[in-house]
Amino acid sequence: MTEIAVEESKGKGKVIVHVGAAADQVAFDLAKHAGEVGVDVISSLPKFVGGGHTFEDTVAFYKRIADISGLPVLAYYIPQVCSVLMVVCCRCRSSCCCT
Repeated sequence: MTEIAVEESKGKGKVIVHVGAAADQVAFDLAKHAGEVGVDVISSLPKFVGGGHTFEDTVAFYKRIADISGLPVLAYYIPQVCSVLMVVCCRCRSSCCCT
């Protein structure tokens, strides 16, 4: 499906693919695939399964999917499912969160 979206959108717009998953490894695999097939941006919910994640956990998760994919990341912040207050810095291509 992602490959079709990338092919059909050439010259027409950007492709943003959501790679979030309950299991981190699935999100990492989806991020890698998105980078390999030519997606423009990936998006993901932060870690929330199991709860108790720190700000540092959240930063590390977004940084890892950015590094794996080689793509910019659109980080969702939904307070009802996030266990940390998050401020996202958009000054760099890779995921970067700061306080």
